[in-house]
Amino acid sequence: MPFVFSFDHDHDEAPRRLAHLLGSKGADLAEMTSALGLPVPPGFTLTTEACELVRSTGSMPNVLEAEVNEHLKVLCGVAGCEMGSADQPLLVSVRSGAIVPMPGALRSVLDLGLNDVTVAGLARSTGDERFAYDTYRRLIEMYGTVVMDVPEELFEHRYESAKLLAGVADDAEVPTEVLKSVIERYLMMIETTTGTSFPQDPATQIRGALEAAFRSWDARQARDYRNRERIPHDLGLAVSVQQMVFGNSGSDSGSGVTFTRSPWSSTAGVGLFGDFTVCSQGEDVVGGLVRPLPMTEKQRQTHSAHLETSLESAYPAIYERLKERVVHVHLSNHNGQEHQLLRLFVLYVPLVFAGSALFGLQGIFGAAASANDVAGIAAYLWLRRILAGESLRWKAAAVGEVGGKAAAVGE
Repeated sequence: MPFVFSFDHDHDEAPRRLAHLLGSKGADLAEMTSALGLPVPPGFTLTTEACELVRSTGSMPNVLEAEVNEHLKVLCGVAGCEMGSADQPLLVSVRSGAIVPMPGALRSVLDLGLNDVTVAGLARSTGDERFAYDTYRRLIEMYGTVVMDVPEELFEHRYESAKLLAGVADDAEVPTEVLKSVIERYLMMIETTTGTSFPQDPATQIRGALEAAFRSWDARQARDYRNRERIPHDLGLAVSVQQMVFGNSGSDSGSGVTFTRSPWSSTAGVGLFGDFTVCSQGEDVVGGLVRPLPMTEKQRQTHSAHLETSLESAYPAIYERLKERVVHVHLSNHNGQEHQLLRLFVLYVPLVFAGSALFGLQGIFGAAASANDVAGIAAYLWLRRILAGESLRWKAAAVGEVGGKAAAVGE
C-alpha cells in the first residue's frame, strides 16, 4: 500500500471513515475534496503507516521520500508552480493530524518553499513586496521554532523590538524595509543559536518540516495530552502537505475559524459562530496573536459589542458563501437529517479568504455530543479572546512584554 495519498484519491470507502489511515485532518481534507466538492487547496497526506516508518528509523527513508517527491511534482503541475522557482514558486504548508484530534499538541509549519530567491519571485508574481517579505518572516520564525528548536521568545523579542523602533503596533503596519531587516536578524540569530543555517533549499525545508511533524507525536506536550485525554500512545499520526493560500495578502484577505453553531445556543440548525481577522494567517487567529473579530452581527452585539464590525457586515459576500458551504458540510455529515442530538453538534471549520475567493483548510468535523463538550468550546473561545487581549502582537509594542498564547485548536 502507498504511504502517500492525494486529497482527491479515489478510495474504496468514504474518506471520512479513513482517519485511522489519513489522520483526522487528512480524512477531512479528502472528504471535502472528493466527496463534498468544496474549494480546498490541493495537496496530499502521508499516512499513519508513514509515521510508524519515520518513528522506527528516526528519519524519512528513501522509499517515503521518493513518494513525497512524486506527489510534489504532481502538485506543482496542478498548482501551475515550480519548487524553487524565482518566478512562480510553489509554497506549501505541513500540518500534522492524529487519528483523534489533539488540539494544540502537534506541530505545523506554513509557507515552506520561500528563500532569499523565491521571496523576490513571490513579490513580483503578486505585485506586493510587503506581503512576500512578511510571509518569509513567518516561515523563518515557524521553521526555526518547530524544526530547529530555536526558543520562540528569541524571534518575538526581535520582532517586537523592530515594531517598537518603527513606531507601529499592528503587524500589518510593519514596513517592508523593516521586515527585511527582521529577516536578516532572524537568519543570523538562527545560525548563532544552532550552529546551522536556515535551509534555502525548498526540498530540505519540506523534509525537515515533515520529520518535525512526525516527531511531535512523541513530544512531551503530545504525550501529556494523550495521558490526560486517555488516548492510546500507539495510534500515531498522519501529515498533510497542502498548497498555501494567503490570508495575509492585503486588506481584502483574512483567516479565521467558525463553528456551525454558537455553544450558547439551544436551537438546532446552522448559525455561524467564530473569529476572523483581516490580513492574517490562521496561526495568528488560533494562537491568540491578534485581536479577533466576530463572524456575525448577532455574535458581535451579544458578545463583542465594543467591536465595530463582523465578517457579516464587512465582507457580506464572503459571509454568505461561507454560510452556504458550512450548511452543505453540516447536512452532509448527517445525510440531511436534523434531530435532537444536533442541538449539541458543532463543526469546526478553518477558512481563508482572499478577494472574492474562499477556501476551506484542514476542516475538522468534530461532534460536541454533550453539554460539557459545548462548554469546553465556549471556554476555549473566551480564553483565546483573553489571550489575544494580553498579546503584545495586538497591544501597543511599548508595553514591553510578550503575553501567552492559547492552544492552537486544529493546528
